[in-house]
Amino acid sequence: MVAAGVATYAALAYFAISLGDFLNQSPPATDLASRTAVDMPQNRARCNYRGDEDLGGFPKPDCNSVPGKPVRVVIWGDSHALAWQPFAWALAAQEGVAATSYTRDACAPIVDYDNGKPPVEAGRCREFNARVLNRIDDIDTLVLTASWPGDFSAKSGVDPGYAAKLESTIQSVEPRVAKIILLGPTPYLRDAAPRCIQAKSLDACAVSREEFDARSAAARNVLEAIVARHRNVEYVELADFFCTSRSCPVLKDGYSLYWDTNHVSSTAARNFSASYLANKRNKPVPRP
Repeated sequence: MVAAGVATYAALAYFAISLGDFLNQSPPATDLASRTAVDMPQNRARCNYRGDEDLGGFPKPDCNSVPGKPVRVVIWGDSHALAWQPFAWALAAQEGVAATSYTRDACAPIVDYDNGKPPVEAGRCREFNARVLNRIDDIDTLVLTASWPGDFSAKSGVDPGYAAKLESTIQSVEPRVAKIILLGPTPYLRDAAPRCIQAKSLDACAVSREEFDARSAAARNVLEAIVARHRNVEYVELADFFCTSRSCPVLKDGYSLYWDTNHVSSTAARNFSASYLANKRNKPVPRP
């Protein structure tokens, strides 16, 4: 009995030590880095198209914010549009309607756009955008966003007709929607946000506001010029939400602004949406 008691005590002690080591080495799933890594739309795998994925079953069935309600808000674009899905959801909730998203990796919302990928993938991007265009009809709000290129010129490797094709796409959908929103560019971190948080290297991962403004200037100019030529197109600047006057950081108010290096987190998208809608409500109505 003594021997058995000693053995049991030794086993329990070993288990306690092992458990302590495990807890020290493996952060719990609730820590900020772990939460950040999954802070994205939960329908990503079911709704978003991978860049190499065919269009069987288009559109995907699990992309509406509220099943059964009329879809009056649409967000269209690449994986950055997927990340901004909560913005479209918030716009729809404000109006008591549903939103849906049409998103495909590396496929900006531009008809006849060459995304520079291998021929099959590039062709599927063009087909995807053509199909989405045919579904945009009688919509209250269309949100367009993408990983806008820092340089719209042919030298950058971007489709040389990118800006003209974007405007042509807007001209095609403009008569069929009440309002079009163009979301502006957002910063790119120097490393993925979860790793920055885990390694406590937040300052090293951030970029300066000066660097971001310089990188995004061409895209911003193109988007603002398009807006100036169309009465029902709104440009939404994002820089002041994601950056201070000096820096574009990883964290804001205790949460991560991104789930990786460049896709905005769902928490950030929701918080920006709340600020955007509050500003709209408080903005004075211009007199006729």
